[in-house]
Amino acid sequence: MKAFLLAGGLGTRLRPLTNTMPKCLVPIGGKPLLGIWLDCLFEQLDVDEVWINTHYFAQQVEMFISQSCYKSKVKLVHEECLQGTMGTLRNNAAFFEGNEFFIAHADNYCITDWQAFLVQFRNRPHFCELTMMLFETQTPKSCGMVKVTDGDILKDYVEKPQIPWQNNLANGAVFLMDSRAVNKVIAMPESKIDLCKDFIPRCIGKANVFLNRNIHIDIGTPETLMRANELAIDHGVYTGELTHDR
Repeated sequence: MKAFLLAGGLGTRLRPLTNTMPKCLVPIGGKPLLGIWLDCLFEQLDVDEVWINTHYFAQQVEMFISQSCYKSKVKLVHEECLQGTMGTLRNNAAFFEGNEFFIAHADNYCITDWQAFLVQFRNRPHFCELTMMLFETQTPKSCGMVKVTDGDILKDYVEKPQIPWQNNLANGAVFLMDSRAVNKVIAMPESKIDLCKDFIPRCIGKANVFLNRNIHIDIGTPETLMRANELAIDHGVYTGELTHDR
């Protein structure tokens, strides 16, 4: 299996911290977020190869990977201009060789049962082309919100709804896809640049879901970054191991 980590974001809401480092290298519990992702992918999902897009402070990411024990299994793809998440995937069609692909926004602190996520994907109904990770949110207006059937199939998706939503299930921007799904991503018009906003609504009835009941936090603000660090320290989570809620 291959994995693609979308990690080129500017992290503007985390300034001044991100005035000197990229968002993907911000430490959580003393470990750069990108390092936590790589540990999860290589140690818990047994991924063969990881591609990562770079843009902001790309040289810092290059240095981090050059010192990583995984460096021989990581390919960096530099973008002089950000292409949007869909644009990044579309412009790296060579990545999509095979039939199982992990794709994630690497600016989330995500601790879960990765093997259970993989099982959910591999046991999906034949008509499902991808499995999307969900988490429970208290701020629906800032998330892509999801409705599912009793059989865990995606039934509705609205990006940042401004009207009351019926549940607290949000898109975690972590996906396992098969070749049918990624071929559709590649074929999307160039005017469509956001994976979650432009592609996921087209997956209604064609995706099953997995609820992450452990930790899933977008570290995009000082407040959520602080919360992620509190959880990492409180739960003893640094490299992706699961702990029980207290």
